[in-house]
Amino acid sequence: MPTPPALTISPPAPDVLSLARARFSRLAAAHRRTRERLGLPTDRPIVMSGHQLAFWHPGILAKWFFTAAAGAPEHGLAPAWVWVDQDANAFGDVRYPVVAADTGVLAARTWRVTPTATGYLPLTSSPPFEPSPLPTLDGRRFATPEVAPALARIREALAAGREGATSAAEQMHRALLPLLAPLEPAPPHTFFATDLARTEVFAALVARMREDPRACTDAYNAAVAAYPDGHAAEVTMLHTGVNHPRGPELPLWRIPAAPGSQRLKVHAADLDDAPLDELAPRGLLMTGLLRLAACDVFIHGTGGGGPDGYDRITDRWFARWLGETIAPTAVVTATLTLDLDRFTAGADPAAAARARWLAHHARHHPALLGDAGAEDRKRALVREIAALPRHDPRRARLFREMHALLDAAAAAHADRLHELHRDADRAAARLRSLPVATDRTWPFPLYPEAALAALRSSVRAELAAAMVAPVL
Repeated sequence: MPTPPALTISPPAPDVLSLARARFSRLAAAHRRTRERLGLPTDRPIVMSGHQLAFWHPGILAKWFFTAAAGAPEHGLAPAWVWVDQDANAFGDVRYPVVAADTGVLAARTWRVTPTATGYLPLTSSPPFEPSPLPTLDGRRFATPEVAPALARIREALAAGREGATSAAEQMHRALLPLLAPLEPAPPHTFFATDLARTEVFAALVARMREDPRACTDAYNAAVAAYPDGHAAEVTMLHTGVNHPRGPELPLWRIPAAPGSQRLKVHAADLDDAPLDELAPRGLLMTGLLRLAACDVFIHGTGGGGPDGYDRITDRWFARWLGETIAPTAVVTATLTLDLDRFTAGADPAAAARARWLAHHARHHPALLGDAGAEDRKRALVREIAALPRHDPRRARLFREMHALLDAAAAAHADRLHELHRDADRAAARLRSLPVATDRTWPFPLYPEAALAALRSSVRAELAAAMVAPVL
């Protein structure tokens, strides 16, 4: 049976909703215009999350479930989700588990559903694509019954999503929604991160960068330097502009309007001729903008939120650069594995080493094959050989006799010897399969619907403790 989902919500769900309500009570009128521009309500607090457009694993799906559930009428909040379409993630890579027919070893395979050149452009400038044919197995089989139909559903969704789409971002968006709909009938309101370029707050911050780019860059770098640990350590500093012809680097991407364009780093001088609608926020600026003006609490996974998350940098940067306190964050994630335990039952490094030792030594120690008589005779021959002088010709004769004895014992107990080697191979296979069996990052369509429903129920149960009258 699949392992029940392990859900993490920090701080507890009632506190998350309380944080959102407290933040909303101080919402500035200018930020209401930002919410209107993004199609968000202005009459109640907004709980927001988001991610790249891809076929997420259940840890990310938990954020979708939480955000949607926070929008239930009894909570009086609005749910929202941002599709991070300016990113160049490998959105076309779909991982799935297989098992080798001969060894029973699990392995992870990747089906690239996009042309190679498309998979690493920003999604907003990647063209729509014809999904690749379904993968072939080549002597393997799918590790669970759900994998084959799930891959087929993904391909069908991508093919349908291509109709009328102007970019891979739109295609992925249209593919994801019908796959998510059976799991969450009341999804959050969604928008693209590049839509932020149409807001007044984005224009105002770009204008501020243009007026004093060094203040923005220096404050950003100081905030990065303040957190050299955890996931924040993965954030790199911006170029200070010293000895750079275009001045300080800014936390922006320029994505030219032409389809197939790569995203470009932006320096201060680039703002002189870059149209606002070709600019997009980089990671920390994106979450900073959303937390400044578009939401009242932002739901991260473990990478962005919490005491080790990278968004600690954003809090410090916006406080120093803008003098602003932005919306709080929370962490929602989950661990859910596929039902692959049968491939790893009893997996243990010590047991595997012992099984391999037995298989190897049984050929030379008849006692391990249950033949005590042959073992006694072998030991007697070993003693006789050791008692003779080093170059005595009788040693060779006794040595040949001993190996003939071992060969005869091996032949007489061939079935047992085969069984030991089979056991060693199985133990090794279980051990080699362990990383795949414990992987939590498979695309959510590969999981049984009942397992995903259990995850959704777990999220809703946590939020049920936060039942309050609607906030008007």
